[in-house]
Amino acid sequence: MRALSFGVLAQEAILGSWPASVIGVTSGGVFIISKNQRVLFLTYSPFHSPSTINLEHNLVDLRQNENGAKVSLTRDQIRFPDTGLAVDLEGALVWMAEPPGSLSETQHSGISERLRRTVRNAAEQKGAQGLAPVLGWLVGQGEAEMTGDMTEKVFAGLIDMRIAINSWNLAGFFKAAGQIIGHGRGLTPAADDCIAGVILTLNRWGAQMKYYFDPHVLNAGILELARAKTTSLSVTIIEAAVMGQGDERILRVLDGIMDGNYNESVAIQNLVRMGHSSGVDTLAGITLVLTAGQLP
Repeated sequence: MRALSFGVLAQEAILGSWPASVIGVTSGGVFIISKNQRVLFLTYSPFHSPSTINLEHNLVDLRQNENGAKVSLTRDQIRFPDTGLAVDLEGALVWMAEPPGSLSETQHSGISERLRRTVRNAAEQKGAQGLAPVLGWLVGQGEAEMTGDMTEKVFAGLIDMRIAINSWNLAGFFKAAGQIIGHGRGLTPAADDCIAGVILTLNRWGAQMKYYFDPHVLNAGILELARAKTTSLSVTIIEAAVMGQGDERILRVLDGIMDGNYNESVAIQNLVRMGHSSGVDTLAGITLVLTAGQLP
């Protein structure tokens, strides 16, 4: 097998030749974890992310790898000794999303409407899964429903995070995030994806939205919280978010909401298909930030 590309967080693990092992095998690919708890994803999917290694062609069934199997990372190759599979890294490109540009007055004035359309379409497609039941409420369209991964505790945490962002209260933000982080099912609980969406938006667009958190304090604090309370995959995703980076399906929606330069229907469709509900959960975090300034 040959890798076509890998993200900047995957590159760090590869260059470090860190020992690793398989922690998850899905129809979409294989999750491996390095000795320092960085989680990488090997997949035939064309979508990039900071921790993804994109493979050429679907020629080998990756599901023959088993949880716990050892993985060897070197600068030239990723090997699975138990199955004899190897991924050639020579010639693979390093993927990193370009930072966003400045917004024009026209682009800025259209954010609210683009956000409302995106939220409405995503919620219609996802129904009651994950945090989709809170999306409409965040943009003032209906009430939040306590179904799916939405609970009174999570709802209270989202409210408190939004208030803290609106008032630039970092201590309040960390308290609220700490109450809900780790809530939900799977390798990336719903609340974690939501928090990652918040952190991604603040780091990527916060300055242009005039949220003046100290980024060093914000990022150090949320990483400390995540490392203490949730899964290694969630930590890896939040590590990317503090860099203003994320899965390109998320970035296409976030950046498209901000600047209008996207195929809206395709971008939303790709987002809502991410994981069980990871896409809409992340959108909930994005929406939370972009609507925080509307609070009195």
